[in-house]
Amino acid sequence: MTETRSTHLRYPGGRKSLLGAFAYLAGYALVFAWKGNSIDGVFEQVTVESRYQSSTLAEALATADVGVSAVEGVGWLFYNAHYISVSVPTPAGGVTQKNLLSSVGGPLSFGFLVPPLLLLFAGLFATYGASNVHDLRFDLGDSAFVRYWYNGAFPVLFGYVPFATVGVVVSWAGGFGPDLLLGWVLAGMVYPFVFAGVGGLIGNAIWYESN
Repeated sequence: MTETRSTHLRYPGGRKSLLGAFAYLAGYALVFAWKGNSIDGVFEQVTVESRYQSSTLAEALATADVGVSAVEGVGWLFYNAHYISVSVPTPAGGVTQKNLLSSVGGPLSFGFLVPPLLLLFAGLFATYGASNVHDLRFDLGDSAFVRYWYNGAFPVLFGYVPFATVGVVVSWAGGFGPDLLLGWVLAGMVYPFVFAGVGGLIGNAIWYESN
């Protein structure tokens, strides 16, 4: 009897890509719960300057007649947490680049920890229970070290990058927002590859049983 091969399309990261989707959505939700109701207060703490004058970001947005919703403003903070600056108006009508987290500083700087920590745990659980390299989805690399890195990074990346790509577009308001290319490349691919990969290495130390 001939064995029938399944022709169903499979997402490259498999079900473990859901860990990447969760990491993105959980990170955004945490920032929203933290600053969603006070995003205007953050704008009032950021100073933007042009050649001859300076003002708060809130004043510059009002002058430019740009309204930024809580969803968009939290998106700015969340992409700032990936070290992606946002384009904002200046008092003179120009445009400048700002990272609101570093501009305000203080407790807001803890926002930089949100994406790396969530991605690290996502990468760790992407390798959960893989006591042998043959239990890993991606047959890449010549050592357990490299294989666990890739198998922490790639499933999470495949789940993270679609949300990062859509999210950076949704975060734009009135012609201002995070850099679209960096939102796709840096936030969507570099961050999960690095930090989820580190999580995979931790999985190597916890789950792997060498023969």
